[in-house]
Amino acid sequence: MKTKSLKINTVLNVIKQLCSVLFPLITIPYVTRILQATNYGKVNFGSSIVSYFTLIAAFGITNYSIREGGQIRNDKEKFAKFANEIFTINLLSTCIAYSGLILVLFISPKIRSYSILILIQSITIILSTLGANWINTIFEDYLFITLRYIVMQVVSLVLLFLFVHTPDDYIIYAVINIIATAGGNLLNIPYIRKYVRLKLTFRDLKKHLVPLVLLFFNEVAFTIYVNSDITILGFLCTDKEVGIYSLSVKIYTVIKTIINSIVVVSMPRMASMLGNDCVDEYRKLCRKVFMATLTILIPAIIGMISLSDKILYVVAGREYVVGKESFCILSLTLFFSVGVAFYGNCILIINRLEKICLKAACFSALLNIVLNFILIPFIGYNGAALTTLLSEAVTAIIYMKYSKQFVNNIVDKKDLLSILVGGIFIFIICGVIAYMKMNTYLSIVLSILFSGIVYFTIQVALRNKIVVDFLQSFKR
Repeated sequence: MKTKSLKINTVLNVIKQLCSVLFPLITIPYVTRILQATNYGKVNFGSSIVSYFTLIAAFGITNYSIREGGQIRNDKEKFAKFANEIFTINLLSTCIAYSGLILVLFISPKIRSYSILILIQSITIILSTLGANWINTIFEDYLFITLRYIVMQVVSLVLLFLFVHTPDDYIIYAVINIIATAGGNLLNIPYIRKYVRLKLTFRDLKKHLVPLVLLFFNEVAFTIYVNSDITILGFLCTDKEVGIYSLSVKIYTVIKTIINSIVVVSMPRMASMLGNDCVDEYRKLCRKVFMATLTILIPAIIGMISLSDKILYVVAGREYVVGKESFCILSLTLFFSVGVAFYGNCILIINRLEKICLKAACFSALLNIVLNFILIPFIGYNGAALTTLLSEAVTAIIYMKYSKQFVNNIVDKKDLLSILVGGIFIFIICGVIAYMKMNTYLSIVLSILFSGIVYFTIQVALRNKIVVDFLQSFKR
């Protein structure tokens, strides 16, 4: 199989994630104003419930299939056998997930009051299973993934403006969300036949179960400490408070996904390198990916904090600006959450240390739940944001400690200095423009424009290797 360009794959994945920012920038201001905080909160509470059962259906398959499938993707016969076994396990876990969801709807009166909404949102579970996106990722087919995503976003955008006009249209909004997030999986069903024709098989499934169970429980614990804040907030506070906090979480998640796209796109290549005993190349790529991530991450955090109230006002309106403090806390959390993604996916899981990931995630999940129940009754959604920050920080520290045995000296001090200098200038520029008290929209545009130009110029002047290498590649 011809090796695809990692730079091109990264650009494609970043384009996809940028679209995931562009479309919410168009839709969220409209949706939050039309649905209002209460109904917007209902949709996000229902989504948080469905996310747990989505996790059960996923069963750790994505990371496992990338790690194992990436090493045998050039052997058609071996890969076909592997893919059929994983697909069969995925279908079985999906049946278990739906059984659990129906049981919870019967048991919990609180959740049952959202039953129609939750059942509609759960359609994403079966679509994700049938779509088998992990096959595209194994073969680094980011062009189709990106095009498919953009098409579905455009379709959902048109449907949103056609059919969502009142607060009571939140069910319709949930359906459109399914089209936006999982509709592309329908297109993937015939497309992946170019790589493998999936069919059910019940032979040799047991050999996959132990590593899948470890990765599954790791993802369960991770999801609990990431999503439990909205769930617990939904039980302890009002739908309006959930809506206000959910907006901050949504923006935080979008930015995190964009930055993590650098990590995600590198995983199949790293797995292939280790599978072919190219350890030095693997370590070199790890260092490059980490510094590329920092180059984008640090200015993003500084910019989000500096423009926090303006971002919330422009995206959703004055009603949501009260969530400024939680938004700033979540912005700081980005530093640790991106670190968790890098050390977990690129080092620990690829090197088969999922047990370490599981222990760290379980501890952080327990810490998150306990702190949520302690802090939310006193400081509301700010407490939810703070527990997320602490949980991510603890996990990042544990991951970093155990990753040193595989990749050492991962930070380039010279490049880090250039990033920090650029970050200081971003903070100064945003502060000066804010002091001028101009129109909110103009203030954001000028802050981003001048900060971006100055930051980029500083990186080139101080010879940040990531930026210089990108420029040279672009010229070629």
